[in-house]
Amino acid sequence: SGSLSDEMWELYLSRVMQPDDPRLHSEPFSTEPIHFIVHRHRIRVMRSFENAKRYCRERGAPLYVIQAKNETVRAEDRDRLTPDVLKGLLQRVSPDQTKGLPSFLPSHRGMRLILSSKDCVRLGLMKGCPATLRDIIFSDDEALPYDHVAGEPYSLRFMPAGLLLQVEGADRALADSELPQGLPRDVDRRGMFMLRPSYDYIQVSSDGIYFTVRRTTFQVLPADTLTVYAA
Repeated sequence: SGSLSDEMWELYLSRVMQPDDPRLHSEPFSTEPIHFIVHRHRIRVMRSFENAKRYCRERGAPLYVIQAKNETVRAEDRDRLTPDVLKGLLQRVSPDQTKGLPSFLPSHRGMRLILSSKDCVRLGLMKGCPATLRDIIFSDDEALPYDHVAGEPYSLRFMPAGLLLQVEGADRALADSELPQGLPRDVDRRGMFMLRPSYDYIQVSSDGIYFTVRRTTFQVLPADTLTVYAA
């Protein structure tokens, strides 16, 4: 629709991030958590996944991937949820298409997440609040590998029972009965709460026929990468 001056083109090129870009090692990136702001949800998902793998490789930490559970509401629609339909459902990345329930959620201890719901109003937490993942409460049926390679994603077979999150700067703590048992006595419990899996309903089409799928997972998103709108 027009022309771009050489000066403007050079300016655009100067904003392109390079691998191990030196600008990431100066303020504010050196003193604050790095946030990537991107234009597409698909880029957001890929960028946050790569960030999680790099974080775990550098710290020798295990990386887990939580896949949303999708199941038909009506038994007669079960055959319509074919592998191709399920694949398309798991490829959805926009929160508008997933009801804020991500198809895949990379998870590691110390990861910063953004709440997509109001699951802990007693602490005054609202949608959009950042929190740190302190621990993953795995399902009793989950058999974790003994030889987990740091940074290599391990897909959990079962939905975790909960995520132990903590909000920085909170001045209140929940009762011990609402937190996992076995927490060390010296652990700061302020802002700490359990996030349980939640569910919502998604409309899916197969051969021109619409049916309803119930999706279950955690209503959180990685906090290190945001779309322009969310930022």
